[in-house]
Amino acid sequence: MAIRCTLVNCTCECFQPGKINLRTCDQCKHGWVAHETLKSSLHL
Repeated sequence: MAIRCTLVNCTCECFQPGKINLRTCDQCKHGWVAHETLKSSLHL
């Protein structure tokens, strides 16, 4: 299941933990809190 970024104008579709900071996405550099599972966003 993909964990996409929920921030406006961010096209990151899948959270990739950073090599130095595991809580930051290596692709978009946003924090893990900004990412959510597609399943949880469908229940809003």
